[in-house]
Amino acid sequence: MTAPPDMFARTPGRSARLTSPAAPSSLLPSSAAPRGVIANPATLQSVAWELDALADRIGAPSTSRPAWLLPGFEPTKTARPWAVLLRDPDDVLRAAVGAVDWSDGQAQAGGGSDPVLRSVNEVHRAALLAESDELARQLGQAVDAELRGRTGPVRVAFGPLPADSSATAAFADGFQAATLVEASPIPAIRRDSGTNVDDYLTSSLRRTLRKARNRIESDGRRLVTTFERRPAQVAEMLPAVEFAHRERDHARGLPSELDQAPTTARWRRRMRGLGDAGRLEIGLAYLDGQLAAHVVGIIDGSTYRVLEGHLVTRWSRYAPGRLLEAEVVQRMLDEPSLTSLDWMTSVAPEALLAMNTAEPVVTVRVGTGTGWGE
Repeated sequence: MTAPPDMFARTPGRSARLTSPAAPSSLLPSSAAPRGVIANPATLQSVAWELDALADRIGAPSTSRPAWLLPGFEPTKTARPWAVLLRDPDDVLRAAVGAVDWSDGQAQAGGGSDPVLRSVNEVHRAALLAESDELARQLGQAVDAELRGRTGPVRVAFGPLPADSSATAAFADGFQAATLVEASPIPAIRRDSGTNVDDYLTSSLRRTLRKARNRIESDGRRLVTTFERRPAQVAEMLPAVEFAHRERDHARGLPSELDQAPTTARWRRRMRGLGDAGRLEIGLAYLDGQLAAHVVGIIDGSTYRVLEGHLVTRWSRYAPGRLLEAEVVQRMLDEPSLTSLDWMTSVAPEALLAMNTAEPVVTVRVGTGTGWGE
């Protein structure tokens, strides 16, 4: 990849114009907005407020906003971040897309040895930050032009993106040869059957919750749950969330994403960023005063999005994770301004408390090398 110029440096109250030697005008249609490629996380941070404003205008989920995206742009020995920003003639940011360029084949998911370019959402739902289909198409063209300037094969994966979005199709159309690959749909609960959580649960789940409550009572335990959205209090709860996250992974015999310093730092920055922005809600369940489970959620307009949830293994007998999830769903149902709960990923849908709908999603893939192991 050619070394991109730092053309997005900003001075207070003034935007830098885009004149990028990395993006010659011959690669752009005459009506296209200026574009440039950047690979400096500090430069991206300086335009975070613009990215947030753009996300507001198109109603993007929090996992497509700076608080979530920018921590994923920290470079490592094997990963180089870069992004494309499109501005109108008045220098207003109208579209943006970012990715991480993995140069180490051993670091890639999906097998193969070619370099791979991925969006930074990982498994969480993504959205194209583009105010129109034409701008989404230009984003695809800009990424494609950058890839054509490279030597050797490369693979690209952007997603999961909404399958029924015209912007998704336009982005894929911007590449010379892209494929929309269907992914597992993302489950959700849509308020349509009533206002009691039991209306959305299977008889088996209702029985599990009854047994858990009966065991707590018969064993003389005391379950207390607490929910917090205030930024300062959320920050105080994050160490407990981190402990439960790591402990549960290890108890199941799995490595945890929080075992490695870079991924732990990224997770912490994301949680703090969303918390400081007032978007995060943390729910904790305590048994006899000891942490038993947690749920991390985001309030995005009329949707409550669940980022993660774990129980502390020693309390498994009392199913505190299920009890806390049920309370989260009930809180959503009790709030008139909320209409749905989004589980955010398609990972392990069989383990979810409940679902009554699912959003189809796709991944935009481009392969010029050894393929995706399909």
